[in-house]
Amino acid sequence: MPLSPAVWPLLPWRFHENISRRVVSLFFQFKVATFQDGGRAKYRSSFGTPYFEVSITKHQQRSLEKLQQRVRARAIVRYASPAFWSQADFDKHAASRSVLKQSAFLRPSQVGTHKKWMYAGPAGKCILNPDPEETDSESWEVLTGLLAEQAQEESIKDHVRRLAESLREGEEEPAIVAEAPWLQAIRQYWQLSQENVHYLSDLRTVVNAAERADTTWLIMFTPDEHTRQLLDDFRDRYEAYVWYWT
Repeated sequence: MPLSPAVWPLLPWRFHENISRRVVSLFFQFKVATFQDGGRAKYRSSFGTPYFEVSITKHQQRSLEKLQQRVRARAIVRYASPAFWSQADFDKHAASRSVLKQSAFLRPSQVGTHKKWMYAGPAGKCILNPDPEETDSESWEVLTGLLAEQAQEESIKDHVRRLAESLREGEEEPAIVAEAPWLQAIRQYWQLSQENVHYLSDLRTVVNAAERADTTWLIMFTPDEHTRQLLDDFRDRYEAYVWYWT
């Protein structure tokens, strides 16, 4: 949600304190699919329509499965791929804020040793191969429902700390690398408290894990009804502002 200076004066005092503290992490591995619309496309008869084909990288799949296993208590890990292919479709969905609704999502644990993921739409039937196996892709609506179920009431620092602890289990990396030159330099320059030094170390642990799996790490806030109304009111003000000036 963009916070335009034009609407900042209209927001409640200490607006951030009114945001829900129910949080959950989401790790996305974005894929670019090939649109298979030829008459001789291998699985066209199975779908009865042109379909999308995603290539799965073996080492990346192993990293994603490992990540999914370790963070499952506080995070969701998914492949994400659009169910559209043209620039015109992208522009249309971007304008209507429906890119995620028009995308398909798949758990790494569903993929296993398969090398391809085929799907025709943003949800429903999909096929994995070799040794063709039929399963279902998730829709954005289903995924957001899972995020809401898994979200927990905790601060961002606590959330990151517990994610980092789950990622460090079984690893040789110590709980905090207090002697790391980068951490010491930042601590000295900013005169950080020990709590914030630990927070930086936790952030580094999670970011490193996300990068190893080639994922984008997002922390999602699950709004309660009060927060949702606050955001809806703000969105109405922002859109009115954009309409006025454009």
